[in-house]
Amino acid sequence: MLHPEEVEAELRMLEAIKEAAVLGITDKEWGQRVVAVVVPHNGKQTDSSEIKQKLKSRLSSFKIPKQILQVDSLPRNRTGKVIINDLIKLFKA
Repeated sequence: MLHPEEVEAELRMLEAIKEAAVLGITDKEWGQRVVAVVVPHNGKQTDSSEIKQKLKSRLSSFKIPKQILQVDSLPRNRTGKVIINDLIKLFKA
C-alpha cells in the first residue's frame, strides 16, 4: 500500500527538494499511477530522472513517482493545506 506521506518525506529529504506533494492520477493501464509535484530549493530545477534515481535506494519501485513536475509553489488553501484538486489539473493539462 502506498502512503503519500512516506514518499513526500523521502522527496523532502533530498537536498534539491524544498516541498513535495504526492498523489495518484487515473491511469488506463494501471488504474492509478504515482506522481509528484515538487518545489525545488531556491527555484533551481533538477532533472526528474536524477530525483527518481536517488529515490531508488530509499523506496520500493512501485512507490517511485512515474512523473515529477517542478513548480514554484504548491497551491494552498487559507489554512495552508495543499489543494490536491489543483495539482491533479496540472497532470490533465
